Amino acid sequence: MKKIVSVVVVFLLILIGCQIFSRPKSKKTGQSSEAVPVEVAMVSRRTLWETVLLTGDVRGYYEAQVFPKVPGKLKNRIKDVGEEVKNDETFAIIDRDEPALEYDPAEVKAPFSGIITRYFNSEGETVSPAKPLAEVASIEKIKLVGPVSEKDLNKIAVGQKVNFYVDTYPGVKFSGEVARLSQVLDALSRTATVEVIAENPSKKLKPGMFARAEILVGLHSYTLVIPRQAVIYNADGANLVFVVENNVARERKVRLGLELTDVVEVISGLKEGETVVTLGQYNLRDGLPVEVVR
Repeated sequence: MKKIVSVVVVFLLILIGCQIFSRPKSKKTGQSSEAVPVEVAMVSRRTLWETVLLTGDVRGYYEAQVFPKVPGKLKNRIKDVGEEVKNDETFAIIDRDEPALEYDPAEVKAPFSGIITRYFNSEGETVSPAKPLAEVASIEKIKLVGPVSEKDLNKIAVGQKVNFYVDTYPGVKFSGEVARLSQVLDALSRTATVEVIAENPSKKLKPGMFARAEILVGLHSYTLVIPRQAVIYNADGANLVFVVENNVARERKVRLGLELTDVVEVISGLKEGETVVTLGQYNLRDGLPVEVVR
């Protein structure tokens, strides 16, 4: 019986030893040659526009408050807010009757063609020549008025093109140009007012609409660009990218120029046609093998 047990023990020891010596040796830490999967994009050339963002209100090209010529009560609003009026067209009637006296109703006329944007009085209320009755705005052309920060003032000039959008027409681009730039800054906000003029032949744009605009302040022609997500931003300004060369990651310092939401301009550090890592770069270091998956 002891012989049988001894044989079994010896057999088990031999089996364990074979497994230990036949097991592949583990690689030393940091020496793995396993390729890191990455996504890449090519360094290319593209024309970019530098822009300054502007938000503001749409206003009529001409705006005027209209005062009644005589005192009395507002009898009738012939045209209401939002309705169009022609030049010299009557849009309201003033009842100026007084006890023991009779007067013909007084007419209130538009100073130019446009729309009624506001009434300051309701029908039946007393009006006088000392206070405005209504406000009229012309909309064949419109103004977009908004503030820009002090740091952007030196980039903006009269005549620059402007693209803008309003919430009423999602995705529809309207165009105009800078017409005026205030030379005085608001002491509290440190901003200056910019006025943009735009044609409005279809009269889609109405006073009071909120607009988001881009002022086109500089053209960067046929410049080197890479996707923004390829850049590893560092606090010290030494921005990095990884370039793929023969399936090996190579670290590069790059100097950036204009930065947009999707791409950045590369001033130095890369050449056209090179391949940069856009996903997986935070798992890389210089010299690691990579596998391009897309």
